[in-house]
Amino acid sequence: MNRGNPRTTETPEPRKPPAHADASFAGVLLILATAPTSLVLTLLPWESAPASYLVVAASAVVNATLIGLLVRALGRRGATAARA
Repeated sequence: MNRGNPRTTETPEPRKPPAHADASFAGVLLILATAPTSLVLTLLPWESAPASYLVVAASAVVNATLIGLLVRALGRRGATAARA
């Protein structure tokens, strides 16, 4: 007579928690860091992971270009006002 475990099926393993508790928030931080351009580009109908990286990269380039142009424009105006 077998007096071992009376269960005939194995108990399923419990679900493992995600590697990081806030892992799903990582993508949101990238979008917010490159806002407002990335917020506009996320409205386009792209749903793949490479497309989201492309949106963040393109947004970073656009934002950096706009900030550079703004600094140059304000720098010239500030230097002209200081000489007068």
